[in-house]
Amino acid sequence: MTVATQAAAWDQAVRDAQGERALRLFRAQLDAYEHALDLATGAQPLDEAAIRKLHEITCAAQETYPVQTEFGRQERALPKGSYKTEPNHVLRPDGSHHAYAPVDATPSEMHRLVSELTAPRFESAHAVLQASYAHYAFVVIHPFADGNGRVARALASVYLFRRHRIPFVLYSDERDSYVAALEAADNDDHAAFVRRVFVSGRETLWAMAERLHAAGSPEALSQRLAEIVATRHGLTFTELEGVAHEVFSYVAAALGRSAQALPLPPDVKESVSGGGGTYGQRDAGYRQPLSPKILTLRLAMGPPIGTKLARQFNLLVADTVNQPFDVVLQGDRRDADLEINIDRQPPHLSVATKQRIDIWVERTLAETLKTFEDMSLRRRFELGL
Repeated sequence: MTVATQAAAWDQAVRDAQGERALRLFRAQLDAYEHALDLATGAQPLDEAAIRKLHEITCAAQETYPVQTEFGRQERALPKGSYKTEPNHVLRPDGSHHAYAPVDATPSEMHRLVSELTAPRFESAHAVLQASYAHYAFVVIHPFADGNGRVARALASVYLFRRHRIPFVLYSDERDSYVAALEAADNDDHAAFVRRVFVSGRETLWAMAERLHAAGSPEALSQRLAEIVATRHGLTFTELEGVAHEVFSYVAAALGRSAQALPLPPDVKESVSGGGGTYGQRDAGYRQPLSPKILTLRLAMGPPIGTKLARQFNLLVADTVNQPFDVVLQGDRRDADLEINIDRQPPHLSVATKQRIDIWVERTLAETLKTFEDMSLRRRFELGL
């Protein structure tokens, strides 16, 4: 049955439920509705050629159709866009046959139908009556070997599109009432089928009205929420803080190992510690993580010189997408900062980033030792040692 929707998720849903063939049929029906929309807007005239084209588009994904022969059921090639060349009818549950227009009468009946559909009296009728008559009259003729129901529903949509901007939507659980209404029309009770078309149109209009009144789809709103919590490179604040703490842990470990490996004299002690606390802010656009981290590197020389040096590095994260770096380990001067960008998904420390950190650790230790040396020399000179 026809489901008129443009949702991309339907592709995968149909493929998972029914397979590739069902997906091709589904896409062909969507293409048929695009053609029906052209007919509704007058972009193409409604004539026999347009209806044959509608059949060709609708059945584009169908190569054969089943027929009953004296030798049993067979599959035959489906002529697309061409009127039937053999009688077609359906077998009712009671064993009787329901016949459609004879083969030799099909061209004249289709010509008569198109004349009716373009007559002033028909064009002034209500859209539901137009859709109902176009659908039912077409099905009575059954001009094609197969695909007549799909074409009839697309043809009915031309008139609902034209007046109410909606297609004729028929869901799978409505199949029985749809077929029953068509059978009632065969017995001259046309009101049942008109009501079936009316109810389908009403339900579609209500569904469209609900969507228009909604603030937006849950998926779209969820995406907007994701944009609100996003920082640079599409990371959320939580992901960015997680990477920042990973950077801090790696730097602290690397600095600790390198400091311990220094061949310092016995009178000089080193220590590296990381913990919470507050520290001076770097620039607007950066902030401390929710769990602040400060890395401290200390050097101390015993008596009599007694030099002490402590350097602190404050962990910061970007709080807007406009900042040049994601994570900054802010030092006591600008050229001492460690600046990191996380441009890989999922977010993690790359080998290149770790190498940069290792180089920064080596440079920081060298600068710290040089400063400590200068302080110690001045202190020794002051003490006259």
